[in-house]
Amino acid sequence: MLNITGFNPASLDPNNVPRPTQADPTVDISKLEPSTRMDVGNSHPNFIRLTTNYLPNSSSVRNMWKLPIGAIVQPMHPIVGDMEPIPVINFGRIGVVRCRNCRTYINPFVTFADGGRRWRCNVCGTLNDVGNDYYCPLDGNNVRTDIAERPELTRGTVEFVAPQEYMVRPPQPPVYVFVIDVSYNAIASGMVQKTCETILQSLENLPGAGRTRVGFITFDNTVHFYNLKSTLSQPQVLVVPDINNIFLPLPDDMLVNLQESHGVVTALLEQLPSMFAQTQIVEACLGSALEAAFQVMHHIGGKMCLFQSTLPTIGLGRLKNREDPKAVGTEAESKLLCCQDEFYRGLASRCSRQQICVDTFLFSSQFMDIATIAFLPKYTGGQVYNYPGYTDARDGAKFGSELMRCLTRETAFEAVMRIRMSKGYRVSSYYGNFFNRSSDLLALPNCDSDKAFGVQIALEEQASTASVAYMQTALLYTSSSGERRIRVHTLQIPITAQVGDLFSGTDQDAMVCLMSKIAAEKVVANNSRGLKDGRDFFEQSCCDTFRLYRSLFPPQYKKPDLLLVPKTLDCMPIHSMAVMKSAPFRPGTEVRLDEKAYLLLQISSMGISTSSSFSYPRLYALHTLQGDIGMRDAQGNVKMPTPLRLSGDQLSPEGAFLIEDGLRCYMFLGKLISPQFVMQVFGLPSLEGVDTAGLPLPHLDSDISMRINNIIGVLRNKPFIYPQVYIAKEGEQRSAGFINLLVEDRTNPQSLSYADYLCHVHRGSQSQGGPGH
Repeated sequence: MLNITGFNPASLDPNNVPRPTQADPTVDISKLEPSTRMDVGNSHPNFIRLTTNYLPNSSSVRNMWKLPIGAIVQPMHPIVGDMEPIPVINFGRIGVVRCRNCRTYINPFVTFADGGRRWRCNVCGTLNDVGNDYYCPLDGNNVRTDIAERPELTRGTVEFVAPQEYMVRPPQPPVYVFVIDVSYNAIASGMVQKTCETILQSLENLPGAGRTRVGFITFDNTVHFYNLKSTLSQPQVLVVPDINNIFLPLPDDMLVNLQESHGVVTALLEQLPSMFAQTQIVEACLGSALEAAFQVMHHIGGKMCLFQSTLPTIGLGRLKNREDPKAVGTEAESKLLCCQDEFYRGLASRCSRQQICVDTFLFSSQFMDIATIAFLPKYTGGQVYNYPGYTDARDGAKFGSELMRCLTRETAFEAVMRIRMSKGYRVSSYYGNFFNRSSDLLALPNCDSDKAFGVQIALEEQASTASVAYMQTALLYTSSSGERRIRVHTLQIPITAQVGDLFSGTDQDAMVCLMSKIAAEKVVANNSRGLKDGRDFFEQSCCDTFRLYRSLFPPQYKKPDLLLVPKTLDCMPIHSMAVMKSAPFRPGTEVRLDEKAYLLLQISSMGISTSSSFSYPRLYALHTLQGDIGMRDAQGNVKMPTPLRLSGDQLSPEGAFLIEDGLRCYMFLGKLISPQFVMQVFGLPSLEGVDTAGLPLPHLDSDISMRINNIIGVLRNKPFIYPQVYIAKEGEQRSAGFINLLVEDRTNPQSLSYADYLCHVHRGSQSQGGPGH
C-alpha cells in the first residue's frame, strides 16, 4: 500500500503546464524517483530511460498496474552536457569477457569469488571462470584491486572492441548511394538543385575518411547510372530504358572511392541539375531505381538515400492513388496506413539482410503513398523526411539541414541489437525502425544517434525473490573508422511487491513516449480499428490508472468531487488528451492520409525530448520578452520563456505567440499586434505584407528580432527534425494549424476541452470494478 502519511490529496490543477524535457537532453538523475535507485554503475538515462524505476516482483502486482512497464533505449545517443566519454576497451587475446550461460557482458554488477578466480553473472547467477590473463586478486571487500583501471567494472556504458569471431565478414567501408528523381516536378521545384548542393557541402564530412564509397542513380521514365571512375575527366551517363528488367551496365564501376574520385563526383553534382533542366517527363520509375541501387550496393551494404517527388506509376513497384475520404474514421483506414505493395515488403527484407539502410526524402504536394514507400526505412533502420509541396524558398533551409544531419551524424553500420534481462523478466515487444530477425535480435543496417526504440518488459514467472533485476543492451556494429565494436549499456532496477512503488518511480516523459509508440503501432496492427484503437489506448490507460491509484486510499480520502492524482503522473490526463487530439490520431478528413502515415512513423523513432514536445506542444509569448529571456549568456546558452497553457485564453489580439510540437513551429500574430513589433521582427510596416507561406524569418538588427531568432535557434538545435516556422495570422486559414495545437480547448464538435476530459477521467476513476477491472 502507498504510504499516505502527511499526504495532502488535491485535484489536478488545470493551470499546470507539463514540465518540458530540458533543452539539454541530459537528465539530473537525482531528480528521478525513487531516490533509492542505485546509480553507481548504471548507464546514463539518455541511453536507457525506464517508464518506472521499479519492476514488480509478481504477476499479481503487474496485473494491477495499468501502464506499460518498459524503457526508451537510444543506444547511440550523442555525448552531451555532463555525460562522460564512453570508454573503449580492447581485451586483446583475452577476448570479450561474458557469461558462458546467458552471454551477458561483464559489467559493474558482477561479483567475484574464490579470491578472484571466478565471477558470478548478475543476470543469470552462473559462476564463470576468470582466465589467467584477466585474473586479479581481491581486497578485503572482495573487490578487485585493479578496479580503478577497469571501466567495464565501474561504468554503466562501455564499448568493447570486437574480436574476429564477432565478424561474419571484414568490416565494410561506409557506402552512400544517392537515388534522385529527376522528373519534371523534381526539377521545377528546385529539389534536385538543393539536393546536389547539400550533398556537395557534405562530402568532406561523410563518415569513413579515405574509406568512404559513393554512387549515384537518377531516374524519370528510365534509370540513369553514372561512371565516376577516378581516371575519367567527366562523369559518364549510362541509361537503362528497360525498367521492368533492370540491370547494371557497368557492374564493377558503379561505386567509387570518394577520396580518389572526388573531382568527378563534384563535377557530377555541379552538372546534374542542368542535365535535366529542360525535361518534360512527369513519370518516375521509383521501384526500378530502387532495385538498381540494391544491385549496386548489396555486396557491401550502407546507406541508400532516396529523393522522390511524385507517386511512382510506372516500372517495378508502381502504385495507385488509394486516398479514400470514405474510409477515414472506419476500420478500413488502418489498411490505408499500411504497405499496399509486396515489392516494397520484399525489398525491405532484402535490404535488411544485406545491411542496407534506406532514408527517404519525399516532396510531392499530391498523394504519394508514404505508408507504402516508408516501409523501406521502417524496416531498415532508416527515416522518412517529408516536404509536401516543396519549394526551395520555403523548404530549402529545412531540407538542407536535415539532409546534412542525416549524412554526417554519428552512425553505427552493420548493426544488431539484443537486450538481456534477469531471470523472470523479458522484453516482450519492440517499437521503432528495425527488422526483427528473431524474437530478441533487432537488425539495424544503420543505427544513428537520433534513433530511439521503445521496449515493453514482461514477467515470465510468478514471483521474484530478488531485490534487484538487471537490463543490458548490447549493440554490435561497425564504426565509421572500420572497427567492429560492441556498445553495452547496463542498468540495475529495484524490484518491489508494492504497486505504490511503481507510482512513486514513474518517469512521466518516458511513459508518454513509450505509450505513443504503442498507440502508433496499434493503428496499423492486424484487426485494428484504425486511429480509434490508438486513442482508446490512451484514454483507457489513463482512467484505469487513476482508478487503481484511488483504490489505494482509505474511504475518507475518496470524496466524490476529488480526482486523486499521483505526483509522478500529474500531467497524464493532459498528455493523453493531447496525443488523442494530435494530427496522426485526430478523427476527420482534415489531416491527409500521407501526413498521418508520416507522423505515425516519426512517433515510432522519436526520442523522449521530441516526444515530450509532440505530446504537449510548447507555447511561448513573444511580445513580452524582456530581461534575459531570449538572450545568450557567457556560455552561449539561451534562456527560454516560460511555457504557457495550450488554451485560447492565453492569447490576445495584441500579442505574438510561438508554438512548437517537436516537428514544426507556428508563429501566431494577433490582428491588433503593434506596427512597431511587425517592423522590428519582419521589417514591414503592417501585417498585410507578412508572408504566411513558411519563408525563413528574417534576422534584423533589433532586440526583439535577435531574441526570437535565438529562441527558434534553440528549438532547431534539437536532434531529429529541423522545425520550420509558419506564420499564422489571426482569422486567416493558416491559423488553423496553430489553433489545433491548443489542445486544452474544444477545437471541434467531436473533441473535449481539458476541463471536460478531466471530468471524464474522474468518472472513469470512480467506476466499479476496482484495480482488476
